[in-house]
Amino acid sequence: KANMGVFNRFYFLGKPLALCATTGFLWTQLNKDNDIDKEKLKLTINQADLICQGFKEKQGIPGVSIGVTMHGSFVWRKGYGLADIEQRVPCTPDTVMRIASISKTFTTTLAAQFVEKGKLNWNDKIDKYHPDLPKFLFENVPVSITVRQLASHTSGIRHYWKKGDPETDDEFNLPEYYITRSFPTVTESLSLFVNDELLHKPGTTWLYTTHGYTLLSAILERIADDKHSYAELLNDLITKQLDLHSTKLEYPDEIVPNRSRYYWRRSLKEGLRNV
Repeated sequence: KANMGVFNRFYFLGKPLALCATTGFLWTQLNKDNDIDKEKLKLTINQADLICQGFKEKQGIPGVSIGVTMHGSFVWRKGYGLADIEQRVPCTPDTVMRIASISKTFTTTLAAQFVEKGKLNWNDKIDKYHPDLPKFLFENVPVSITVRQLASHTSGIRHYWKKGDPETDDEFNLPEYYITRSFPTVTESLSLFVNDELLHKPGTTWLYTTHGYTLLSAILERIADDKHSYAELLNDLITKQLDLHSTKLEYPDEIVPNRSRYYWRRSLKEGLRNV
């Protein structure tokens, strides 16, 4: 994972569609008129509040933090449940939560910015930007991967599972999921997977891969004029520009105010476990 997690104040992790539907419901109800009717706002928030509480209970989620803005200002902010179950810390609108693979959205946004600047081309082969990479192999035959294939999960680069591992659809069963080693830059983390054989020929099928996005991030580090790290690119080109003060890369040893604890489970029938 190479410390590629990103923090964000708003909880759209795990089951984002339901919460997005709730905020969409709010927007639809309030946007029927150009001006916000306070009574309508109060009624709509009460309805959305019931939806969120029901969603949390049905999914067995420890804590939810939600914020809705209109015209640049908050019209609703609320936390539900707990940010830390053991210490009984309430979840609030200011709770900072891991957004996991939603981080890939930031990487793609950075890549698109470089494409617009003419420094990156979706259809270029990746060795144009990172020529010192070992040659990727599929069935022992050297193959080429494009930037577009990295971004679209069609490169053939593995996820946490690799050939020879017991086959499983549950990444929680894979030792690499729990790696705690830190890397100063994304490029230095490539050794985890660049020598592994591809799982399919590039461009022939879709296979979700975190490591493919790690490589895309390393390419972004390589082509940045001032040789920025991925963390610096994220800060300078996205979070600082959008005033996302609580959104940043995750470093487990860093003290982060209002950080929630992380939990997982295989099904609703099982109890929560610490990550």
